[in-house]
Amino acid sequence: MGTYKSVLPAACLLVLGSCGSAAHAQFGYTATPGFTATGRHAENAVRAPATYGAIGLYPAAPFNSGGTFNGGISGTRTNMGGLVYGTIGFQSPKGKKETELGAWVWATGKTDLYQFEVRRYIGPEVALQLSKIQSTKAEGEGYSAFAIYTLDSSRVAPTSPRAFGVQVAPGIFYDTSGAAKTYSFTTFVQGSYEIGKNITLNASEWYVRDRGVDLTRFALGVGIGF
Repeated sequence: MGTYKSVLPAACLLVLGSCGSAAHAQFGYTATPGFTATGRHAENAVRAPATYGAIGLYPAAPFNSGGTFNGGISGTRTNMGGLVYGTIGFQSPKGKKETELGAWVWATGKTDLYQFEVRRYIGPEVALQLSKIQSTKAEGEGYSAFAIYTLDSSRVAPTSPRAFGVQVAPGIFYDTSGAAKTYSFTTFVQGSYEIGKNITLNASEWYVRDRGVDLTRFALGVGIGF
């Protein structure tokens, strides 16, 4: 297994299956795969349960990278994997604010990623999220912070027979891998549409440019809200 030059983000080392001793700082797959139209905060805020959540499976979750790789070679690479997630939310005593805890695991035959995240809604449609991402195959970690805007059917189409929602989030990714610590812009967009009772079809796209390499991740899967 070849060794990449130090200028390549350690995140790429992990995703491309070439994890050496350098920390990985996993390029912020910090889009929230636990977001579903039936488990999301806004609809539950209308119903006002004490807790709510979602679990799900993304069988198609490819990571794509493009930039300058080993030996100064430029190009693009794709690593296919699958992802599972779980998230749970808690209403405040007055039912006006929600706090959500989530986690997911992404894996291939050679490598993996896992993330823990916490979100706090500061308004009906706006939340702040902090995340930590690591791997069992490499040392180090990455951190991200997002401002999330949620638009869902409970607010724009309350009489819709099917729940749906969209999230858009700009953020910052902090890469702790290697000797140099770097900050990068990151963003994600994701949507969810109810296809059955508490069952949703979910899709998301995430992007970050980390140390000269563009990294994106598309994910498509099914969620169950409760």
